[in-house]
Amino acid sequence: MKRVLKLGFAVLAAVVFGRATCGKSKPAGVTPVQKVKFTDHVRYHNMGIAWDGDYYYTVNGGNTDYSDLNLYDESGSLEDSYDFGTDGRAILYSPDEEQLYLKEYGTDLSWVDLDFEEAGLEHEDVFRGDQSHVAMSPDGEKLYELYEGT
Repeated sequence: MKRVLKLGFAVLAAVVFGRATCGKSKPAGVTPVQKVKFTDHVRYHNMGIAWDGDYYYTVNGGNTDYSDLNLYDESGSLEDSYDFGTDGRAILYSPDEEQLYLKEYGTDLSWVDLDFEEAGLEHEDVFRGDQSHVAMSPDGEKLYELYEGT
């Protein structure tokens, strides 16, 4: 009986440890090359980045006093900077609407108009977490929220 148990544990250990490594590592096949470097000064939170096909938009938060929305050209040169007095966590671009959105600290989603340099409430209390990070589907139809790792 002991021999059967030992053999069973050996097989179980081989299966568990063999699966835990997920097999051999495979090369990615592509070597990453840095093309753009943003000059945002990130103080407390990750920088959010959106692309509209012509420009990059960045935002970083932690405080309403210095959470700027920055506009970069395709090469990464800073074109303009906007102070909306918001505590940004993520910036989103909807290609169908040609509209920028901002997720601030809290659970609301705001629209952004750079021509008039203003932002306003689009949807109230739509996110689960104050500190969560969100992304938008390419068609602008869905929002995805990363909240506490899920």
